[in-house]
Amino acid sequence: MMRYLLSWGTIYSYTCLIFIFSFLPVSAPSALAFPYYDIVLHFMIYMLLSFLVLNTLHKQGKSRSVMAGFLYACLIGLIVECLQFTMPYRSFEVADIACNCCGAGMGLLFKVG
Repeated sequence: MMRYLLSWGTIYSYTCLIFIFSFLPVSAPSALAFPYYDIVLHFMIYMLLSFLVLNTLHKQGKSRSVMAGFLYACLIGLIVECLQFTMPYRSFEVADIACNCCGAGMGLLFKVG
């Protein structure tokens, strides 16, 4: 099962989902049940992304998989935030970039085998 999860297809599919959901209009944040949901959501999304990249590269025996996992997740987060700057119904936030990078760093702690 893990063999199928840790693949480039999974990484690209998950990255596409991040882009799709990052550009959808959002409703009022007060509708959600817990405080700081935005921070937690960014953290978790990019933690999973770096986890997938790290472990896919590690499974393939690639060197520098840790750096690649971190940089890929941070770069995707930065691109998404910069593109949101150009959209009238989304906003650019430096705090989101920081949460993305912190989540990406945390995802590196979960290397499989």
